[in-house]
Amino acid sequence: MSNSDNLEVRSSKASGSSASATSSATATATPNLNMNSSERSVARYDIASERIPTIKLYLSGQLTAVEAAKVIGMKPSGFHKIIRRVRARGGDLSAVTASAPGRRNSPSELQTELEQLVIDAIRTYAGKAATIEKVWVTAQILADERGLKRPSYHAVRRRLLKKGKRFLANLRLGKAEAADIFEARPGYKVTTRPLEWVQIDHTRVDLIVVDEEHRKVIDRPWVSFAICIHTRAIVGFYLTLLPPNAVTVAMLIENCVLPKTAMLASLGFDESTWPMHGVPEVIHADNAAEFRSEVLKANLKRFGVTVEHRDVGKKHQGGHIERLIGTMMSSHIHFLRGTTYSNTQQRGDEDSQARASVDITALRKFFVSKIHAYNNRKHSAIKMFPSQKWNEYYSRNAQPRQIEKSLHEGFRYVLYPEKPKLIRSGGIEMQGRFYYATCLQHKVREKLIVKFDPH
Repeated sequence: MSNSDNLEVRSSKASGSSASATSSATATATPNLNMNSSERSVARYDIASERIPTIKLYLSGQLTAVEAAKVIGMKPSGFHKIIRRVRARGGDLSAVTASAPGRRNSPSELQTELEQLVIDAIRTYAGKAATIEKVWVTAQILADERGLKRPSYHAVRRRLLKKGKRFLANLRLGKAEAADIFEARPGYKVTTRPLEWVQIDHTRVDLIVVDEEHRKVIDRPWVSFAICIHTRAIVGFYLTLLPPNAVTVAMLIENCVLPKTAMLASLGFDESTWPMHGVPEVIHADNAAEFRSEVLKANLKRFGVTVEHRDVGKKHQGGHIERLIGTMMSSHIHFLRGTTYSNTQQRGDEDSQARASVDITALRKFFVSKIHAYNNRKHSAIKMFPSQKWNEYYSRNAQPRQIEKSLHEGFRYVLYPEKPKLIRSGGIEMQGRFYYATCLQHKVREKLIVKFDPH
């Protein structure tokens, strides 16, 4: 086989002359440089300029492979590799240098513009339906808009995974859910007796209620619960159509501390349906404004109750009450007519308003019956009924601390919401109405602390 190997080589020289050999393919000399060429391009050009004359002599049969390799300054095996590369590219002599000199880029290293492009595309990686393919498609669209070369799927995937699982979970699930997965949760709250630590919280019920008389759609109500984490017993409950406020907290605490006899009787239940009540040692809540009232804390302190709050952003610290609320919604409320479910995906095309048929009183009765069932069902964490654990403790110890019956009204009075009000000539204005008594006639233009009974 001749050294020419049926190749034809064309190269431009300073004088404009050309050299040719018999061939069936055309090769192009090293590319021209310009003012924008990089240092690497210049270095590559220099190496190619030194090698091409020798390679042309080899291809024309004037030098052997060993001689040509010696002139270039490499081993024959390396020289043959260059020749194979030139042939693989159809005789393109620019292939005499494999790549730019220096450290080779790793597959994940893109040009600066492409790197920024992928970063911009990653912003679409949001929501639980996020996929790598979506980011890749977005990156291709952005590349077309910016006149850049489209990145491959694997280049985008490598760049995305390089961000780390925690970063991707934050984008896809949100910081709260990502923290549930990746944050350390050392330790747990240890209690030794009922009512030592009571968690409270409220949520909007996944159900649309109707009015009792005309059965017209009203809205989704709010429900509040209190749970004793030692016994897992539900010890308090309050249902209202109003958003959480000071009244909500007051009514929930009252339901937790005082006997539930009157409420149960109004709903047709016996007192034994839900006997748990007593003064908690600590009430643990989140950082909502209605729980941070200094007046509430001071008033409860008079009865030996301390209000504690979760650390900001640490939703897991209220895990017991959060799980209870989730159970009440998913296991009970979502089976009622008019439920909105937890989200639009679960609801599908069901018309919650058209199906709504439960009024607020019926819902209150429904909740009490489910609380009774919850307190008298085996709990996986304590391996017994919450009511059993409650009764087991108090069968051997003193009964829970309670407010004497003669002080019930005083306790309610302490919890009632209060506001400083200016006494006007017409009396005290509250919620659009004026209230007057003869004892106010000498206090006009004075400010008094006014409490009101939410009942």
